[in-house]
Formats: sequence, C-alpha cells, structure tokens
Amino acid sequence: MKRTQKTFFGLLGLSLVAAMTSFAATIPIQGANATTASITDTITVRVVAPQIDVSVVSPKDGDTYVRPTQSVNVEFAHVNDLSLTLKVVDQDGVEHTYNYGTYTSDGSADSIVTAIDLETYGYGDYTLTAYGTNTDGVFDEETVEFRYLPIETDVDEEEETGKIFVDLNYDETIVCSADINIYNGNTLVVPPSPLHVNAPQAHVEIPLEKLESGSYRVETIAYDCPANPDDDPQPLPFPAEDNFDYEKTPVPDTGSFFMGLNISKTDYLVTALIVFFAFALLALGIVVKGKKNNKR
Repeated sequence: MKRTQKTFFGLLGLSLVAAMTSFAATIPIQGANATTASITDTITVRVVAPQIDVSVVSPKDGDTYVRPTQSVNVEFAHVNDLSLTLKVVDQDGVEHTYNYGTYTSDGSADSIVTAIDLETYGYGDYTLTAYGTNTDGVFDEETVEFRYLPIETDVDEEEETGKIFVDLNYDETIVCSADINIYNGNTLVVPPSPLHVNAPQAHVEIPLEKLESGSYRVETIAYDCPANPDDDPQPLPFPAEDNFDYEKTPVPDTGSFFMGLNISKTDYLVTALIVFFAFALLALGIVVKGKKNNKR
C-alpha cells in the first residue's frame, strides 16, 4: 500500500510540473525576440536662431548738442545687414528723412564708428534709427532722439564806425545769458571784455576805439537756465568763436604849430579865447587893486 501511494503521488507531481510548463510556454514575452516585437520612437529637434541685437551707443537719447560734429557708434550682433535712417524736424516744423548709410556684416558681433556733421542738416530735432536684419529675416532696431541747437557767433565788422556787431544764434529754452570775450592772441582784452548779455538779446554792439590794430578772436560762452532760481547758471560746453581783424584809423594831424598833437583850428581859437579872458581877468584884477592902493 505504501509503495502504491508513493507511485501515485510521484505521477501526480510529474503531471503538475508538465501542466505548468505547458502554460508558461503559451505566455508571450515582449521584447524577448526581435522578430516578434518592434519599438518606434519619434525625436523632434528645434533649431533656435541666434539672438539678434542692435544698440546705439552714441549719440545719446535725449541729449542736446551745440557742436556740429558728433560721433555715431552702433554695436550689433548676429546682424547681416544694417541701415541707418536720420529724420530732422527743422525750425519751421518740416520733417526731412535721410538714408545715412547701409552696412553689411558676417553675422558676428561688430560695431560701426563714424561721425555725423549736424551742420549739414541744420538746427532742429533729430531721430536716428538703426535697423538690423539677419539672413532669416529676423530684425531688431533702436531709435534715439536728440537736438542740435548750435550756439553761433558771427561778427559783422564795421571798422569805419569804430565798432563791431556780434550776432548770437542760440535757443532761448536752454540759454538764458552769455558772456562775450575778445582776445588778442591768448590775451583777454579789458575793456571791453567780458561783456555779459541776457537772452533773448542776440545783436550786440561793441565799440573798438580802445583797441589797437591787430587780429582778434571773439568767444561766446552761453549759460543755461537753472530750474531753481536760486541756483547759479552753468556754462554750456563748447563755446562759439569767430575772428576779425581791426585796423585803427589814425586821426589826421591838423596841427599848425604843434605838429603831431592833432590840434585843429577850432582848438586854437578856443585856446586863444581862454587865454585872452584869463589875461583880461588878470589885468582887471591888477587895475582894481591899484585903485584901492591910490585911495589909501
């Protein structure tokens, strides 16, 4: 009986093992065989264009310039084409647009350094725009606004009258007064310098009779209008200058007896009359004094 039980249980165990093996064989194993499974992945690559940048270093936005020559400095990166546009609104309010230049670059960091002659375009409000693009059409731009208000000094010579006229051109919104100095070489002429004028006075008459013949330089220093009345006006940079030559007209020698003293006939007559009355008074005094002595 015991042998029969052992045989029975042995056959039962083998049957269970065979059943479990058959069941496990029917279960699919993913990825175990390359011929029975496949994996597909999608990879998206985004290409980012380099950041384009345009920056105007000078002229400065909001500045006021009185000298005609000003530097233009534009820095840029990843730009292939750069253009500069200049707009000017003159004193009459008329706007003028100028193409100030077009430049090419290899797309790396670069800069443009040049100069602009504001006198070419004149007195007024300016707008400078730098516009840059790359080969993909991406663009960037920067705009600065500034003013050109020249302080000009123009000397109108009238030597025959012994005077000159100094014409000042300035903007009354930023200039409230000015000093006019006259130099002979590097020497300040006193008088008439310095001559102080207040805005809006712009036509100044200066006598020259105290000057000797020579070459002279007129310098105008303008002063700003302080926001606080208690503050002292500050001189604006870059004084304006002009030059003139002065030849003193000699006074004609009209003397007859005293050569070189420029004594005219009228001078002689007046002098003679003064001398005559002086002697007449002296004689009269002597006569009066003699009569008083005789009475004693």
